Parts: sequence; structure tokens; C-alpha cells
Amino acid sequence: MTTPMDTKIFAAIITASASIIAVAITYLTKLISELVDKRRHDRMHLMAIRNELVVNKGLSTAIEKHTRTFGFRFIDKVWAESDTSSIYRKGIPTDLILDAYSKMQLFNTLNDRYSLISEDKNYRNKDQRLAQEHAEMVEISEEISKVIDSALKKFK
Repeated sequence: MTTPMDTKIFAAIITASASIIAVAITYLTKLISELVDKRRHDRMHLMAIRNELVVNKGLSTAIEKHTRTFGFRFIDKVWAESDTSSIYRKGIPTDLILDAYSKMQLFNTLNDRYSLISEDKNYRNKDQRLAQEHAEMVEISEEISKVIDSALKKFK
């Protein structure tokens, strides 16, 4: 036979258990929501990087086709402003993406240099240096195109 004291203890245990279960479910829901949100953000960043690679592939093709480099700049806005840690996931061609963006940065730096040399009236061997810069940029553009092709084929 149960006493009124046993009933009160039993009710307190049930209430405490229900509270603990409610807190655990709330925490678990929050944790799952954060994981899903992180994964969604990672996918969003990956797609933005992929889209930027596609645009840069088009720029590279234009440079190769017309061998024009002056004024061309590869786009790296997404790369510079988003969470690029999302490329370090399974199934993502991390090395190729890093290689493509490093070559794009090199091309953009050489293009800036080309502009500065062009503007300098007293630059020694200006025409020869500009021709060399141009040839290097066309070669880098071809490398960028190949790396982006490889990356896009492996991109999941």
C-alpha cells in the first residue's frame, strides 16, 4: 500500500523526468538544426565558388581565343568574401580549386603590374617587358583553364 508521501515522491520523479526529457529534446533539436544550417551554408558557398569558377573559365577562354590580357581580371569576389573552408570536404577537388585561385591571383597581379609598366614613361625596356608580361599572362590563363576544367569535372 502506498502512502501519500510515496505518491508525492513518485509525482516529483515523473515531473523531473519529463523536464529532463523536454530539455534533451530541445537541445537535440537545436543541435540538428545547427548541423543542417551549417551544411546548407557549406553547399551555398561551394555552389558560389563553383559558379565563380565557371565564369572564370569563360574569361580564360576569351583570353586564349583573342590573346588579350590588358584589362582582364579573374573574378575572386566569392573566394575573398565567403567561407572557403567548405572546400575541405570529401568529394571536393580542394587542390585543384586552390591551384586555380592561386593562378588567378598571379594573373591579376601580373595584369596590375602590366598596367603600372604601361603608365611609366621612363620604364627601361618597356616594350620587351610588356611583351614578356603578356606572354606569361596568356600562358597562365591557359593553365587556369585546364585546372578549372579538371576541378569542374571532379566537383560534386
